[in-house]
Amino acid sequence: MNRQEFHTQIKNDWVDINNNRIFYREAGNREKPVVVLLHGYPSSSLMFKEIMLLLADSVYVLAPD
Repeated sequence: MNRQEFHTQIKNDWVDINNNRIFYREAGNREKPVVVLLHGYPSSSLMFKEIMLLLADSVYVLAPD
């Protein structure tokens, strides 16, 4: 499957929680069940790019950094 076949985009944003600014990536429809992808140090949410695109048609995917 090449990248042109994906209809979903990954969006990047920030959220402030208890005076902490957290970066996250999201993909999919917020009305669908949620899957949160967590990584360890020294990784990044960017490593989940391909899987987020694959999952986004069936679930809402969040990957915080």
